[in-house]
Amino acid sequence: MAEEWRLKVRDAELTGSREARLGALAEAAKPAVDQARDELVERRRDRRQAEILQAAAARKEEKRQLRRDQNRTDDWFQSRSGRGKRRR
Repeated sequence: MAEEWRLKVRDAELTGSREARLGALAEAAKPAVDQARDELVERRRDRRQAEILQAAAARKEEKRQLRRDQNRTDDWFQSRSGRGKRRR
């Protein structure tokens, strides 16, 4: 029974030692992790801005194409109505 108790105490000591080492390693890695996170956020923001600009350009081109199509339709109808007047 005493031996089992000593083993549990030793396990607790090892666990505490591991936690302390891991805490120190985490603290040492924190600046690199923070820098990597900042870079990721910056790249994400850049990508999002590029997506917004691309979507705006696509909407602008779509409006331009719709305007062109409407002008062609208007021209076609005007030419048709001009023919009808001449026939009378």
